[in-house]
Amino acid sequence: MAEECEIKYSIKDIVTEYDKTAQNAIEKVVRTNHPDHSFLGEEDVEAGGAASEAALLKALESSSTGWIWICDPIDGTANFASGLALCAATIGFVYKGTPVVCATYDPFSDECFTAIKGQGAFLNGERLQVSKAITSVGDAIINAGCPADPNAFETSMRGFLVLNGKSRGLRVIACSALTTAWIAAGRLTAHFGYDLSSWDLVVRSKKLVGSSRTWTVHRTRLKREICFVATGWSTIKSLISSAKLMLFRFNVLTLKYAP
Repeated sequence: MAEECEIKYSIKDIVTEYDKTAQNAIEKVVRTNHPDHSFLGEEDVEAGGAASEAALLKALESSSTGWIWICDPIDGTANFASGLALCAATIGFVYKGTPVVCATYDPFSDECFTAIKGQGAFLNGERLQVSKAITSVGDAIINAGCPADPNAFETSMRGFLVLNGKSRGLRVIACSALTTAWIAAGRLTAHFGYDLSSWDLVVRSKKLVGSSRTWTVHRTRLKREICFVATGWSTIKSLISSAKLMLFRFNVLTLKYAP
């Protein structure tokens, strides 16, 4: 059944009473058990990647201990409000800017994806591994982001069109928490997103680093395009560039973990 909702930024970016209730419940647990830690929740921040980035920087600067909890109580709110089982709760634990622990919970499938710095990524306690069977973009299933900003959406769709012609298929699931978890579990090959928020980057990247000994997160310097890719990055980069999404060099961040 569809839930009543409020428009947050645009008709694509909404919030329900359950987003706020869930965040309040999570924050209460954190503050009760860790009163000296900082807490950053999506429902306390304006929409868009720039606002979330500014909020995260402010939280990092103002934290007296360096410990910050970053939470998106319901990622995929539009899906949730429409009764689609494509949403999840996510939380990440950061120390002085470095992700330490993260968790994404899908209540519909009762799957809990977790990652711990130096220990790997897990699904309900079982270690995860990105897919090794896919060796080319032509065999890949790729998820494309669905940003709320109309201008960002147009940019994302240019990437969608060029990748669709070269890959096995594209999906627009509109829940990056689940799609990146599914990459870590080997169910998808890549996620191409635009204008992602801080909670998207912190929680997703940590989970993916844990599922592969070396995971490369590709992000441009001047805009917020980002690709989480299990294989075939050079081909995907070429395709995205041909769509004139990026006219400048990539800032490539390679993340590693030691088991």
